Amino acid sequence: FIVLYVGLRLLAWLLAIPDRVRAWRGKRAQARDHELLERGWIGLLEGRYTTAEKDLTKLLDQTKVQTRRVLAALSAARAAHGLGEFDRRDRLLATAQEQAGADAGLIEATATVSADMLLDQGRAERALAVLEPLADGGARHLHTMRLLLRAHTALHHDEQVFTLARGLVRRNALARSEADQLIDASGSARLRAAAAGGGDAWRAIWKDLKAEERLLPEIALAGAAAFEAAGE
Repeated sequence: FIVLYVGLRLLAWLLAIPDRVRAWRGKRAQARDHELLERGWIGLLEGRYTTAEKDLTKLLDQTKVQTRRVLAALSAARAAHGLGEFDRRDRLLATAQEQAGADAGLIEATATVSADMLLDQGRAERALAVLEPLADGGARHLHTMRLLLRAHTALHHDEQVFTLARGLVRRNALARSEADQLIDASGSARLRAAAAGGGDAWRAIWKDLKAEERLLPEIALAGAAAFEAAGE
């Protein structure tokens, strides 16, 4: 019985060797990935973009894990952006988008990182095109809303700026002073455009304004002008 028991245990140990080797190799690969990712991120935070991009690109080439591939591509794209290498950045972003597959979280991460860099570059229309699928899908994360606000503000889309500024300040995600400036500028522009179009369309906009919003300087002037033109 003892001989049979020891023999069976030895056989089980021998048969498990391939699994143990695979697990050991997996742990080694994970450790190498983490080392490159950590080194790349530290370089990125310190502004050493060339070194960071080198480490992160190496990670992108060697890792087999989907999440790490996306993270490596996005982080390397950020480093390339810091170096002003926009063509290389766009190729890395395309790689991140491809690697994200159908994962909703990775898709949103890729879109927001892409839009942030495009806005830094002054390409608001392209940034908005990247973000619009998230907005259409109902994504209302604060970072996404802030990026949408930046894009619409740059493109002078007054209605969207007004709505987003209101939503962000309601969620304490935008300073009151900054929100007031945006609401004042976009709200008055909406009033003037509606009044210039003739008819009473401006009245609905005025009615929708909160009492404190009607006291903002540009909105007050635009409202007064509209009432005066209507003989009131």
